[in-house]
Amino acid sequence: MPKQIDNAVNITVYDGKYTVIQDVKGRLRALRYGDEWRDCCGDGLILALAQEVQNLRDLIVKTVVCLKHASFEDDDSMTIECAIGILDDKENK
Repeated sequence: MPKQIDNAVNITVYDGKYTVIQDVKGRLRALRYGDEWRDCCGDGLILALAQEVQNLRDLIVKTVVCLKHASFEDDDSMTIECAIGILDDKENK
């Protein structure tokens, strides 16, 4: 049985033209306009770039959430906690 991968990837770029998908079994493939386009198994560059895009998008979401919380807080404690959490996430990747 193939090894299961917890961090499957599904990234769409270029206004929906291209999608890179790594399923839970580790198979990597690319779609073009939603249709099967390329088998990318073994292409570490595509996987690395897709993972980087996913990580950066996750970081943007966390940052926006922190900024929204900070705008409702009377003190800077939430902002500091968010900043530390974001930095910890970035260092652990």
